[in-house]
Amino acid sequence: MFFNINTIVLIGLSAVIGLAMKSFFGSQDRATIIYIGTAVICAYVQFFFSAAGDWVKELNKPYIFLIPDDPVKKLIMAGATSIIKPFIDGTIAFLLLYVLVGGHFIDAVACILAYGSFGCIYISSNILAQRIVGISGNRGVFIAFYMGIIVLLMIPGIVAGVLLLSSVGAELTVIAATILTLPVTAWNIFVSFMIFLLCRNLLNNIE
Repeated sequence: MFFNINTIVLIGLSAVIGLAMKSFFGSQDRATIIYIGTAVICAYVQFFFSAAGDWVKELNKPYIFLIPDDPVKKLIMAGATSIIKPFIDGTIAFLLLYVLVGGHFIDAVACILAYGSFGCIYISSNILAQRIVGISGNRGVFIAFYMGIIVLLMIPGIVAGVLLLSSVGAELTVIAATILTLPVTAWNIFVSFMIFLLCRNLLNNIE
């Protein structure tokens, strides 16, 4: 359920990117740049993974709308696999990256959390788009809303991360990946949870 072809692709991708960037930068002092580059590319690729994830499959099952349960609990349970899987995949990929390129372990942990938090953003954006357009609405309109919501939700966290990184002293730039991704991760998880609350009745309406 959690280990599939997407996991294998992510592992291979992170290894190739990490080794390629390591050969280019050379010094381990710049390993944090490798973590940032790998995290950005992997987060982008994860978008395509999420487009065919378990959450989308759950919406095609009519019984999910008929289960008598708390709306928030039902929404979280429906998306549980899509929420948990990115954290598991990220753990495998970035621990492997740490073995391959070294650097500071905290950067690897930060990238794991960031990668997982983007999974939250993708599913919460999907939920919000479904709420606006309707589960049975026009797919073209849905995709446009979905893409726009993702971009809008990502911007605050990324801006906060860049501002924080630009404000720290030179001695902390060796863990730039950690400093950059912490605000991103915190924002992604916070705004995703708020969307879950706001859209909690989504699965009570089959339209």
